[in-house]
Amino acid sequence: MAATEFLLAQPDAYRYRRRYLELIVRGRGSGAASDYTAAERYLLRTADACRRSLRRNNSSPAED
Repeated sequence: MAATEFLLAQPDAYRYRRRYLELIVRGRGSGAASDYTAAERYLLRTADACRRSLRRNNSSPAED
């Protein structure tokens, strides 16, 4: 849940949401399958990468 909340607070949250929905629904029509495992892994990996990137940018020495 924390990963989802973190990603939804990001400026490009629509991209994460769209990709998550693509991963959940595979196929079209009544025979479509749902794969929540892949979608949840995507959220966790993406949130982790985003947090690392933010930390890396915040720990960079300030320019004068």
